Order: sequence, then C-alpha cells, then structure tokens
Amino acid sequence: MSAGGSLLLGLDCSTPHLAVAVVDPRSGTLAARSDDVGRAHAALIAEALEALLGACGAAARDFAAVGVGVGPGSYTGVRVGVAVALGVARAWGACCVGVSSLAALPATLVGPGARVVAASDARRGNVYAQLLERRDPRPWAVSYVELEAPRKLGRSELTAEYPGVPCLEYRTVAVAHGTETLVVPEASALAWGAAGAAAGAGEPPKPHYL
Repeated sequence: MSAGGSLLLGLDCSTPHLAVAVVDPRSGTLAARSDDVGRAHAALIAEALEALLGACGAAARDFAAVGVGVGPGSYTGVRVGVAVALGVARAWGACCVGVSSLAALPATLVGPGARVVAASDARRGNVYAQLLERRDPRPWAVSYVELEAPRKLGRSELTAEYPGVPCLEYRTVAVAHGTETLVVPEASALAWGAAGAAAGAGEPPKPHYL
C-alpha cells in the first residue's frame, strides 16, 4: 500500500511485553501486537516488525515518523527500543520521537476527554506514575497528552496524589466498556505521539531512567 509517507510506527520494549503498531493518522490503527517476550526483545523485534508491516501491507516508504517508548521501565529494554527506533527511522527516512512508555498503557481503555494515571511497578512498594489526558475527540485517535513527567512514588500514595483520577497499572485487570481487560502496552498511542514529529515538532528519544 502507499499512504504518501504518512503512516506512523509505534514501538515499546520497556516492559516484558514487546509492543508494536502501525497507525494511519487519517483512520486509526492498521495493525498492532503486544506479546509477552520476557527479556527477548532484541532477538524478536525484527521479526515482530516484519510481521506487523506484512499484516497491513505497509512498506518503508509509507512512514513519516516513529514513536518509541523511552521508559520509565527496563533499562535494557528501553535501550533496545530506542536503538531500533533510531535505526529504523534513519533507514526509512522518517522522523523519530520519544514518548513516555506509560502513555501506551491506557490505550483505548479510557474515552476521549478523560484523564487517567498510568502506572507500572517500580519495586519495593513503589510505582512509576504519570498523569495523562486523552484530548483528541476522534474515537479512533489513541492520542494522549502528558500532563506531567513520569515520576516514582509509593503505590500507597497514588490515591492522595491523584484524587478522583482512575489508575491503570501494567498487568492489572481493568474494566473498560463493560469488559475485564488486562492492562498491557499498546504501541498505537506511541505512534500517535510521533504525529507531531511528522509535522516538524517533537523531541528526539531521551530515555527516562528514574
């Protein structure tokens, strides 16, 4: 297929899940997958990307930008994701931008206009947390605004720090649209985070090591 160089690629390796997605900014997610690969991101990411592009019939020339999760999360996983994203973007002649990995967690679990706290385990009773808002009114645009930088705090502090705001934590079960869903990264949100880069905005990938 040809989209005139407008497609967006999202990828994240900050958790045991390897998440990749292709987004058409005019219509939404074309293909996505999120697989629990443990620590095998480096060994499996090339295969995952090949399968992803094959699933939606996309080619390198179709892409305008790559959005990669920059953590917080696994130090090694974040490094793998950023290195691959930069290499792919360079080879494809696309822009590359870093997006908080926590933005991949809410995905379609909250509706347009909603605020949510995304969190992941930081060990010893702590979590990485970030307040996000899904502002784009289009139901197929899984785009989040980062209202603050990711931070580390005690899990017991979440309610006091974010009163009245729902929290979605990695690998917990959430009820969304009447259905119980396991919270795992969805890279389409990271692809949407790269939309600004395609228009000449956005920041280069800079890992969040908290």
